[in-house]
Amino acid sequence: MRICAYVQEAYAKQTYKNECMDTRQFVGLRVVLDALEKDGYDVEYAGIATVHEYDVVLVSITAFCDWWTFLGERIRWKEGSYKVFVGGAGVLHVTPFLPWVDAFMIGRGEDIIVPLIRAEERGDRFESESVIYSDDFSEDRCYYIKQARESYPHPIQLHKGAPWKEGQIGCNHRCLFCSYTWSRKQNFSGAFMWDGGGTLDMSERECALLDYKSGKYNVNWKMLRTTAIDGSSQRLRYGVGKKIDDSVVMDFVRDATSSDASPHIVRLFNIVGYPTERVEDYAELVDTFRRADEKCTGTSNGKKWVFGLQNNHFIPYPATPMACAPFSCKDYRNSMILGLKSELPKRRLYSGKCVDLVEGQLEEGLSTVLLNVIVARAGRNDWDSIEKVALSKKFWSSKDAVKCSTLAKYFDLSTLCGAYAPEELPSRYLHTYAEVEKLWGNTPLEVEYRNVRC
Repeated sequence: MRICAYVQEAYAKQTYKNECMDTRQFVGLRVVLDALEKDGYDVEYAGIATVHEYDVVLVSITAFCDWWTFLGERIRWKEGSYKVFVGGAGVLHVTPFLPWVDAFMIGRGEDIIVPLIRAEERGDRFESESVIYSDDFSEDRCYYIKQARESYPHPIQLHKGAPWKEGQIGCNHRCLFCSYTWSRKQNFSGAFMWDGGGTLDMSERECALLDYKSGKYNVNWKMLRTTAIDGSSQRLRYGVGKKIDDSVVMDFVRDATSSDASPHIVRLFNIVGYPTERVEDYAELVDTFRRADEKCTGTSNGKKWVFGLQNNHFIPYPATPMACAPFSCKDYRNSMILGLKSELPKRRLYSGKCVDLVEGQLEEGLSTVLLNVIVARAGRNDWDSIEKVALSKKFWSSKDAVKCSTLAKYFDLSTLCGAYAPEELPSRYLHTYAEVEKLWGNTPLEVEYRNVRC
């Protein structure tokens, strides 16, 4: 039996001039291939020109956006007797993609892939609560995101640098919006550190504010470049389970300015578009920085620290406590500057003696986020529209506003972006290591949203 790993002609995040598995280091897929190779299987690589020559095609979907570029190629494959097995972090809600995939691997793949391939060799099926075969899938059954008992024990040699070795899995925090947290069961104690397994060491460049608050993490201010608040006000942060007081943000700012590190830019990741979010929440964030700045005694060289807000749109991801929450179809580019009517130069929301607070550009336009919502919530009746969008060169070359109007034409966005009852949630079949379904529709911001609407 011939097995291949599929390499797309283009990916949603187009970083490399020449697409190949050596440059685009898909660690998860390489772990799956390593497990197969250790069991004696040979796996080749294939693109759209040769994929039809294989019996099994393995596809890695690392993020929701990858589905669209994959489908744009998958629909154009030559006919063959191949089976398409898809896995990766972007594989959660499977209903939108049933016509183009034979089996989905949900969650960790290293313990699934070998018995799945063996069953295929026998002309049989591998029965697992984490494997979904398209032709017998039902939204009324229960499927579970596969967890890892331990970090992958074997080093993986990637194209560049030292071999990759998996470190921590999961996160020690329980933010109600976070797909990463609820898809991966934590296997460590202490502070969260993104060590990159040898590919990118972020252990000193990134700090979780909750770990800073609890004293689990000693900040190296000279190295620090990133942290996250994930909510513009204390009310919003508490509403999504991220219990960061305004006083913690103020302490963080003051500790930075009083350190011996030279002032520099720190990216402050934030989420906008939560249910019940208001301009007053933005104003509270600016006021928090103002109060912190007023208590600063000065920086090491008289220059100012710049905290750059990196706003990202809230998305109600499947298998999270907020999976049923409504999505705001608002374009949040410049939302703080416009909402607060800031007239400061260079996108500044606040400029003080020691600190500047800047609203950065959103990483993704509204159409990109809407495409992610479609991936998270579309149903069987959306298959034709999904195919049209995936194949439309005109759509993908259009500006953001045109894409948004096109999506509104082909999809029922009022339903897809609305609040869902748990029994009507399109991804209600998908479960994880924690009983997140007990919170569906009942997280603090969702309850407040219903009360405001009433």
